[in-house]
Amino acid sequence: MLFLPISLFWILGCYIRIILVRRKKLDVPVVSAGNIEAGGTGKTPLTIEIAKIIKEIKSKISIVCYAADRKNPDESLVILKSVGEALVYHGKNRRKLVDYAAKSNPEVIIIDDGFQYFDIKNKVDVVLLDPEIPLNLLIPAGRMRFPASFLKYADAIVIRETKKNKKSYKKFVKRIEKYHKPIFFARYQMLHLVDLSGSEVSLSILRNKRAIAFCGIAKPTGFIEMIFQTGVREIYAVWYPDHFIYSQSDVDELEKLFYRLKPEVVITTEKDMVKLKKFQIGITVYGLVVRLAVEPYEEFKTYLVSKIFPEYNHFQEI
Repeated sequence: MLFLPISLFWILGCYIRIILVRRKKLDVPVVSAGNIEAGGTGKTPLTIEIAKIIKEIKSKISIVCYAADRKNPDESLVILKSVGEALVYHGKNRRKLVDYAAKSNPEVIIIDDGFQYFDIKNKVDVVLLDPEIPLNLLIPAGRMRFPASFLKYADAIVIRETKKNKKSYKKFVKRIEKYHKPIFFARYQMLHLVDLSGSEVSLSILRNKRAIAFCGIAKPTGFIEMIFQTGVREIYAVWYPDHFIYSQSDVDELEKLFYRLKPEVVITTEKDMVKLKKFQIGITVYGLVVRLAVEPYEEFKTYLVSKIFPEYNHFQEI
């Protein structure tokens, strides 16, 4: 049993080394919010934070992100809403989209989940890690699509904060420090709710309420835990596969569940909320808007700008 993973590591390492030799520099700066895990770490919120920083100095930004179905570009719509003016390209083949985006002469291209594109020579890789996921278990035994040793290809590492086990968290950070990369830390901040019309609603309406919470994301338990932090009294949780594409029948089932359980509020993620707007919905649904706060923020901002745009020595001079 030991020969299979060792062989896979060796083959994968050889493949990457070949790509690194053949990689090419694009005519435009490229930055990626990526990971070594198979989804669910918070790459899209990190992409948004990176885009907001870059927009302070550059106006022509192109963002490339994944969409399982071009008719349901949930992540690109969330990005556009949060970032504002930008060109967002979405589809299954993000690498081809990068080349396509470069043709529009942007000042920078941001890739939501682009660490795996090792052939781009001038890509700045910000890698996001979830300390609650074992680094030593590759797919299919675990969630890792690359071994931890691939962190040597990262430019900077952002570690999600966790309150579950401080001792193991410190041990995780210590392990990551051995790669000698700039390390930053991130945590989710709940901002507010939005209804289907896009109006903002205070989180206070959830306090002491019975709720149905549903989502179609990679790690639904994290979403449920966040909702509990708002002070809800009770949650009935419903979750679907990651990147789930809703149909009217799914919405009808949620409505039936609402009338059967009689909760006081129904809540979902902002990403799922975007997918529901095209359906006939007879109940009030709120989407939870969150931000991935990277700390220390000013240091992250300074590092990111100087790394992507070497002509800027200090962010303060911009």
